[in-house]
Amino acid sequence: MDFLTNLDLLLKSNGMKRADLARAIDVAPSTINSWYARGSEKVNIKVLKAIASYFNVSLEVLINGDTFTSVHFTEYEYTKQELELIANFGKMLKESRLNNG
Repeated sequence: MDFLTNLDLLLKSNGMKRADLARAIDVAPSTINSWYARGSEKVNIKVLKAIASYFNVSLEVLINGDTFTSVHFTEYEYTKQELELIANFGKMLKESRLNNG
C-alpha cells in the first residue's frame, strides 16, 4: 500500500476527516488535500513524523503499510457513558503524544 492509502485507512479507522487531521497536526487543510490532488512524493518529513506520532504508528507503517490494529467498543459491551470515557481517553492520549513528541 502507499502512503495515501494508509492515511485513508488511519483516518477512517479513527472517524476523522482530512481537515480534522490538519487541525490536529497544525497544517493547513489545503496541504493535505494537495497530496491527493498532486501527489505525495514531497511530503515534509516533519509532517510525516507528526502524522505517525498522532496515529501512534511508525514511519515505516505510515509510508509503506502494514497491518493496522483497530479496536472497536460498542454499546453491547459498554454503556454510552463508558464509551464516551473511552473516546475521551483516546483523545487525551493522542494530544499527549503531540505535546510530548
